[in-house]
Amino acid sequence: MSPGSRSTAIITGLLRARRVRPWVILDERSAGFFALGMARETRRPVILVCTSGTAAANYLPAVVEASLSKIPLIVITADRPPEARDCRSAQTIDQVRMFGSHARWSVDLATPAASLGLDSYYRTIACRAFATATEMPAGPVHLNLPMPEPLIDVSEERKRPARISDSEFAADESRPPYTRVYPVRLSLPPDSIGALAGMLSGCDRGLIVCGPAAPSPDAACSIARLAGRLNWPVLADPLSGLRAGHHDRSRIVDAYDVLLRDPAFCEANQPDAVIQFGDPPVSKSLGQFLASGSRRCHLMVEEPGTWPDPLQMASDVARVWTVELCDSLFESLDDSPQMSPRLDSWLAASARSRAALDPMLVDETTMFEGKVVAELMRLAPDGCAVGQGHTSFKLKVGARAIPADVKKVAWLRMAIGNDFSIRLDPNRAWTLDQAEVALHAFQPYGIELLDEPLRSPEPGDMRRLSDATGVALALDESISGAAALSAFIEHDAADYLVLKSARLGGPTRCVEIARLARTAGIKVMVTDSIESAVGMSTAVHLASGTLASWNRRRRWRRAIFSGWIVLRS
Repeated sequence: MSPGSRSTAIITGLLRARRVRPWVILDERSAGFFALGMARETRRPVILVCTSGTAAANYLPAVVEASLSKIPLIVITADRPPEARDCRSAQTIDQVRMFGSHARWSVDLATPAASLGLDSYYRTIACRAFATATEMPAGPVHLNLPMPEPLIDVSEERKRPARISDSEFAADESRPPYTRVYPVRLSLPPDSIGALAGMLSGCDRGLIVCGPAAPSPDAACSIARLAGRLNWPVLADPLSGLRAGHHDRSRIVDAYDVLLRDPAFCEANQPDAVIQFGDPPVSKSLGQFLASGSRRCHLMVEEPGTWPDPLQMASDVARVWTVELCDSLFESLDDSPQMSPRLDSWLAASARSRAALDPMLVDETTMFEGKVVAELMRLAPDGCAVGQGHTSFKLKVGARAIPADVKKVAWLRMAIGNDFSIRLDPNRAWTLDQAEVALHAFQPYGIELLDEPLRSPEPGDMRRLSDATGVALALDESISGAAALSAFIEHDAADYLVLKSARLGGPTRCVEIARLARTAGIKVMVTDSIESAVGMSTAVHLASGTLASWNRRRRWRRAIFSGWIVLRS
């Protein structure tokens, strides 16, 4: 959210919801790309909110990128009411459908008015926006909301709590969705799968090409399994997501851009069949290589609504889910080992190229994009997908069914190994019984602590959960001050306390709460909900005052981190 007066009511409404995680970024262009990266990583829609006028125009580059990369975003722009438009009114531009064809859906909403009873209308719009942003092909959705003055009814707001009560939250969680939208799972009929398997079977000069638009971990595993059954090399674009991960990467060729600049190599390794996943590859030499030859089959696997074939090479197009197609072909192909002399040729040539390129990158003193990537790869620990220095990973759970969360936790543990700790944050998603079931299911994966698990976090229930599972519990949103913390201390119901300066009333009050917690033997963690330079600076200063002790000479008894920290009175 990028705050502004016209969007105040929208932001206030969003913050009342328990599960909305706010990120405050003043610059709209920066906020757009921040949301873009978050949505790309989580594969879930991220909401962008801004005020009226040219603020919304700063979202355009991120919206275009989201559209082209099929990344779900929900852009909510506050607007002036219709009577203030097109008459030189301040902070007013034409915001209706301002993102053009780059938005999957754009709507100018009805102006809010208590007398009209628009609750059903807005709920339906919200469900439709989420469904449109996530269905194939995913992308940005634009909701333009005219906001008349007064922007907020102050007398009404004073009667309402800043957040919904525990009982309201529990009732809302138990209520079914206003509109259920069932996703489409596309697969080819058996006769089409048989025909494709017949064309691909026995072909020893085949290639699998994976372009940008990183697949899910399941899709990466399915592509790797299919490559193993066919025994074909996989030419993986740097943005494909297949060059790293925990799938089988023994057939990945990553130096093809250099190899395919050699005419002799291209002539000797022209494929008879190609399976292409994702968007067109970035490499120009690969595009020229694929366009230069003729083959019996060039299968494009793509989502409905897209046509990633700028070179007009496709002989067959499968508009299906990658996992379903790969798994169906895997089952239909003969399981006897396929002979592929070209696979060894590709892998050996790629290894030789890599052996020549890597020393050149090491010796290169000028810092450029390739050097940065090489340095990061060199500095990262061997056999681990985490960066140096990180010892703990926090994972959000509770938004989906417990079995789905268990699968996610298991995948994370497999990815990071046993030398790193895992912390879980359900954001008050569970009842006491559900929390016990979840923690027993998570037990094999070594959970360090659980942050705010209960919908109604009573001290007695927190103590019962701790006794039943043995997992350390952390308090966060439940603590509004020293009095609230004292109730949990009396029941010995918490092991950790999460301090957020902006929520608790500033650093001085946080220090007082932290002293009470540490006296009771509760460990203290410092973070902040304002992910900005000011917010993080406050968190660092709070940590320095809370987690370190001073002796009479004003020297640190233990180190916080290496480097300098500035403390101002």
